[in-house]
Amino acid sequence: MYLFRNKDSKRFRALVFAVVVALGAPVMMLDRIVVSGTGIEETGGIVTTRGFHYADVEYVHVTTRLGARARTVTVWEVHYKPDSALGLASAGRVEDINIGSLWSVNSDTIMGLLKASGVQFR
Repeated sequence: MYLFRNKDSKRFRALVFAVVVALGAPVMMLDRIVVSGTGIEETGGIVTTRGFHYADVEYVHVTTRLGARARTVTVWEVHYKPDSALGLASAGRVEDINIGSLWSVNSDTIMGLLKASGVQFR
């Protein structure tokens, strides 16, 4: 029990680190990006889904913003068409997609595939 009472011990920190790695690494391996003929979708390990259908998008604007702890993050602003098939809730709106590291590392390839599918970038 001494291991859990002395929070400054190296053993405690090593145990916490091992638990975080053991739980976090398998979740990270579930991340994937699917670029299909109709849309793009990124799924994460903990039920997170980001993406859009090409037919509903007028254009995409890639920009940067300040994120947590004043770090610069890349954001894809997805501008939907006024007559979007998604209905009135999506018609003409702008959705910010904060891209993750997997999307960021492969952004040039993803942009090339999306441009080939007719998505405009401004």
